[in-house]
Order: sequence, then C-alpha cells, then structure tokens
Amino acid sequence: MRSPIRRRILAAAQKLANVYRLFEADPRALKIIAGMADGLTAREICKVHDMSELDYDTTRRRMRRTLLRHQQNWSK
Repeated sequence: MRSPIRRRILAAAQKLANVYRLFEADPRALKIIAGMADGLTAREICKVHDMSELDYDTTRRRMRRTLLRHQQNWSK
C-alpha cells in the first residue's frame, strides 16, 4: 500500500503532466509554466524569456481560460 505522501506526490505529478499536455502547442505558455515551477516572478520570467509584460499577461489570461474550460484550478 502506498503512503499518503506518495499518493499526493503522484497526484501532483499527474496534474502537472496534464497541464503540460494542455499547453504542449503553446511555447510561450510552457515557458511561463517552467518559470513558475522554478519559482520565478512574472518580471523574471519576462526577462529570462525575452517576453514583454503584455505578452506575459495575454498568455496568462489564455492559460487561465484554458484551465477553467478544463475545470482545473491553476492554484491547486
């Protein structure tokens, strides 16, 4: 039997894999996801990936709408 911690880790990994699949055709979204996973701020993500704030904000809105359509909560 798996421990509760292992089950939570597995569930989190599966959710993250699902998020990556949702955005596999969106390179800008994948850059933002990777930056967030690395603990970068929005400003740092923009700088690292040579992205304007407008591009960042537009991509985040698109990501949020996509996640809502798929009934997944980004913050969980």
